[in-house]
Amino acid sequence: MIANAGAGPRPIPPKELNAEKLAEAIAFVYSVEARLMAGEMGETIRAEDGVKAGVDSFHRQLPLHNMR
Repeated sequence: MIANAGAGPRPIPPKELNAEKLAEAIAFVYSVEARLMAGEMGETIRAEDGVKAGVDSFHRQLPLHNMR
């Protein structure tokens, strides 16, 4: 999700990891684009009510038809 939002580099599969790809990923993290997108993601996350969303998700997963 972070890479899709532009806030981080694309994952590097372990078999493809080498020094050059790692250096490129680290450089991307320090880019202006990544920093701006990470800031926007942070604002979005802080605005969410994570506890409520978690509880709602838990309740949606309950097999209510088996519990009555």
